[in-house]
Amino acid sequence: MLRQYSKSYRVIASAAVILLLSVNSLLSSAAQPANEITESGRLGLGFIYEVVISPDGTLLAAASMGGLWLYSFPELTPIESLDGHRGDVNSTAFSPDGKLLASGGQDGTVRLWGVESGTQTAVLEHAAPVSGVVFSPDGKLLASGGQDGLVRLWDVESQTPRAALEHADSVSDLAFSPDGRVVAAADGFNVHVWEAATSALLATLQHTSQAIGLAFSSDGRLLASGDGVRARVWDAESYSIRAALRRTGLDWVNSVTFSPDNRTLVSAGSTLTMWDVAAETEIASLNHTGWVYTIAFSPDGDLLAAGVDSAVRLWDVESRTELPALVHPGWVTSVAFSPDGSLLASNSEDGVRLWEVESHTELALFEGQNFWGVVTFSPDGSLLASGGEKGALRLWDVKTRTPLADLEGHTGWIDALAFSPDGKLLASGQHTAESTTVRVWDVTTFTELAALDHPGGVSSVAFSPDGKLLASAGGGYVFNMARLWDVATFTSAADLRHPEWVLSAAFSPDGQWLITGVADGTVRVWEVTAQTEIAALQGQRDGVSSVAVSSDGRLVASGGGYVAGFTGAGMVTLWDVHP
Repeated sequence: MLRQYSKSYRVIASAAVILLLSVNSLLSSAAQPANEITESGRLGLGFIYEVVISPDGTLLAAASMGGLWLYSFPELTPIESLDGHRGDVNSTAFSPDGKLLASGGQDGTVRLWGVESGTQTAVLEHAAPVSGVVFSPDGKLLASGGQDGLVRLWDVESQTPRAALEHADSVSDLAFSPDGRVVAAADGFNVHVWEAATSALLATLQHTSQAIGLAFSSDGRLLASGDGVRARVWDAESYSIRAALRRTGLDWVNSVTFSPDNRTLVSAGSTLTMWDVAAETEIASLNHTGWVYTIAFSPDGDLLAAGVDSAVRLWDVESRTELPALVHPGWVTSVAFSPDGSLLASNSEDGVRLWEVESHTELALFEGQNFWGVVTFSPDGSLLASGGEKGALRLWDVKTRTPLADLEGHTGWIDALAFSPDGKLLASGQHTAESTTVRVWDVTTFTELAALDHPGGVSSVAFSPDGKLLASAGGGYVFNMARLWDVATFTSAADLRHPEWVLSAAFSPDGQWLITGVADGTVRVWEVTAQTEIAALQGQRDGVSSVAVSSDGRLVASGGGYVAGFTGAGMVTLWDVHP
């Protein structure tokens, strides 16, 4: 909910990041200006700022980095995304009759939605980014809190402002009591309780951390608030503390809401958690966020896979729905589809796993690979290459699921692998720069053909579709670049300079463009022949650690992020490149 503070917690509460770009017109002969690329939507939630349950208890609305989403409750099954805000949706609230849904966004607007139709019915302009919205019990007023320290009361029918309550700090959340007599506002380390009719201050509830979430129980006896890693429950008459609910570990609470019977409290942030209020115990939790290290399209472009914390998350690209996840015991650092799309390989701390895509079942575990690595299939699907720490680089026979050879030469963390289109060569990139960072191998003889000096560390390597060029991307000090190599001579052909570390790179299917993901949060598009940048897409706050292009060139996916050496949170954004 409190947008301006969320960035500080992004490494703790990271989110799934998938950025989709329509690149039909990018793959034409004429370069498209960056200002013709517009955001058209977002896929998935990302970090959740607030959740609310509908009055009849059947729906849950989530305001998030990825927009405004509706879920069934308590099943938590996604229903639809309500598109309209530009950027993060910081807050949301149902009207008392459940017919309207209000949302407050980072774009400085308050929007009203028809719940049954899913359509936008009104846009109320606010003076600053809106961090909290709430209806009065009779549904006639809507309160919105902004980062300018003002709480505005709106007449819902006329859509005009009625009053303003001033606060010393940005307002992070709001809540009316069930009788409408008081309105509570969270700002800074305090929650202020006001009498709505007279604007008199009734109480100040002090917190140990940023007060971020507020919710009254339906009987008006309890007030819940988010306080750092805790959800606090207060007596709404004496305003004394009743309970402090906390999960194990750093699980930031950004929002709280009661179920209609007041028996259950839902807290949200890095995890959706359901609490038994009377027993002060956890009922269930749903981890919706994670660190995204890698993404890959299926060969037919129908599926998108992302390594998110300790699972591979799968999406149907056309419907934008999530499929069952492939769970690992540790962080997933790399994913790759086999050329026919029937298999998926993933790398985690305990080794390389092979999955059957259709059934979502694990077929094999290739053990012996060092923790934290990368995997890729050969073009014919017969080989699987995996790289890891301390220069570990291994070739596997996919059919027999046995190791073929260990390729020795690297001394540091191997972060990048790519087969040439004909499957005869394997390029490997070393993340650390204490020795030669790019090596090219003959996979039939298991011998090294070339050692290429890329300045700094290498995060990504990619062959052009015709196999004539090899791109290595990386950075360090002043060496933030994607370097193009002539494969025939293994000599440098061009350096594409970037402002920060280049974390990922991929060629378009026709080889005209190189798409790079950068630590500054941009996705950059380069014309290979002219060696010029034609677009810099500013869609992500954190670094773009992985990019992938669909086989038809229609979509580009990017995942992230990267903050001060950590892969962290981001958002899901859809981009449209206009012809």
